[in-house]
Amino acid sequence: MDRGLILCVHCSFPKKSNGCAIECSEENCVLSFHVTCGLNEDLCIEYKEGRKKGAIVAGFCKSHTDLWVKQQGTGKYKIVARNED
Repeated sequence: MDRGLILCVHCSFPKKSNGCAIECSEENCVLSFHVTCGLNEDLCIEYKEGRKKGAIVAGFCKSHTDLWVKQQGTGKYKIVARNED
């Protein structure tokens, strides 16, 4: 999908209006949001410099952020970036 056409679930504007929009990193989740909106909503957004591929970004919608927060102490929920083919 063209990232410029992704709508944010928090502000309903496409990428060009309010910065970069990303999709939830949970495998089957279709929700997307602007990084700035996600930060304002306290969503889990992780950024890590990769050694060979550049940056790895993982971000989760509200329900998957809540799940991550609930389970992070158990070690059963690990943040993994969605595969991009």
